[in-house]
Amino acid sequence: MNNKIKIFGALVLILILINIGLLSFIFQSNNQYPHPKRNRNLIIEKLNFSESQITKYDSLIKIHRNGINSAQHQLMDLKNTLYSNLKNEMNAEVNDSIILEINKIQNNIEHIHMNHFVAIKSICTEQQQSLYNELTTDLAKLFISAAPPKQKR
Repeated sequence: MNNKIKIFGALVLILILINIGLLSFIFQSNNQYPHPKRNRNLIIEKLNFSESQITKYDSLIKIHRNGINSAQHQLMDLKNTLYSNLKNEMNAEVNDSIILEINKIQNNIEHIHMNHFVAIKSICTEQQQSLYNELTTDLAKLFISAAPPKQKR
């Protein structure tokens, strides 16, 4: 009887540890992508934006997000088409042309990002230019994991 209680206690302890591990994994995976507001606030703070600059910056963010969302939806559609070709007989020419289109859209996304940061620079004062230059060294780290596009409903 005493052995059964020890085994039961050990099993309960193992289950508790597994649950804790799963919960920590779930919470960590939810924070995998940078939150747009966190990056927004970080840039505002690092560049010491005034209220009027924040208003301009918010309008730049809307333009940027519209361009990125549109491109990401195109990217998702092309990738779905590409991978659905796996069900059929492979046609290398068709797949290569789809991959070229994916590359063009990815290239466009990088141009959208660059134009966004050039626009941010344009709203900086002369005193903020050095802060902006410092920020540019951290941009790749801040935005390396872009959130996946939201599915259309």
